Parts: sequence; C-alpha cells; structure tokens
Amino acid sequence: MSDTQRKFSIDRRGEFYCFDGIINEHTNFRKFEPKEKLLKFDLSGISYINSIGCKTWIQFFDTLKDREVEFHRVSTAMMTGISMLPGLLPPSGGRESIKSFKLPFCCVNCDADNEAVVTPSDLAVVHDSVFTKLVACQFCGNPATLTEANSEFLYLFAYEIVDD
Repeated sequence: MSDTQRKFSIDRRGEFYCFDGIINEHTNFRKFEPKEKLLKFDLSGISYINSIGCKTWIQFFDTLKDREVEFHRVSTAMMTGISMLPGLLPPSGGRESIKSFKLPFCCVNCDADNEAVVTPSDLAVVHDSVFTKLVACQFCGNPATLTEANSEFLYLFAYEIVDD
C-alpha cells in the first residue's frame, strides 16, 4: 500500500476521538457518527491532507455544525492545511476550536528535530512577528528553535492575540 493510500482511522481514547493517517480520496467519514454535543478531536496522527481530502473534511464537518468541536494536538500537516484553507476549521468555533497544536523545532546544539505541543496562550505578538515559548531539545536539553518555514500558521492566531 502506498503512502497516499495509508489507512485512515478514528479511535476513541478516553474523552478524545483520535484521528490517524492520511486524509485523501480514500477517506470515509460516513461510518463515524458521534453522539456527544461536545466533540474533542486529537488530530496529532494526521500526517497528510490533499485537496480531495480537504473537500471530504469540510463535508464531514458540515454534518457536525450543531456540535461544539475542539481540536487538540493538531499535527503540523493539518495546521499547514488550515493556514491555507481556513474552511477546514469547524463552522461552530473557527480558530477558537484549536486548543493545542504541534510545532516542529530544531535544536541549536545537536541539530535534532523536535516537536512540542503548544497552545494559543503560549503565543505572543511583537510588532508583526508571532513567537512561542522556548522549547528545550528532548535529546540534549539545549534550546530548540522554530524554523520560519514551519511557523507560518502561527499567524492564524496573531489577530486574536493582538485584539485581546
């Protein structure tokens, strides 16, 4: 099975529905029928979403428009998609639906790739730049930095922070 056909799954783990895999033309949300009024989705397992997957995702969330939705641990792939197409956010909550998301960091000492979960409250805006909390490398403990290429979606939250 190729990477673009990797199986997509939704599993219940505690209070979260955990999404795992690739969202594309093979993804089927029709069998997923949650009953809760508040839906908490862990999106850390989404590794890729293509244009047809975006359409499928939006159609799925149209069926949930009367529900409150929270996104937790949103993967970098999904955050990149949301930054290009804000319609991927649930209609019921918009940006406020994102409770936490993953950011990729690179260690300044050992050059190791790291990932950290941050919340919108971890962000700060200085002039026209958005910053996040300092992250320590999980391998050597030295500071890790966010590369500019991986920080574009932080600007989704910039206006919200400035308006507070």
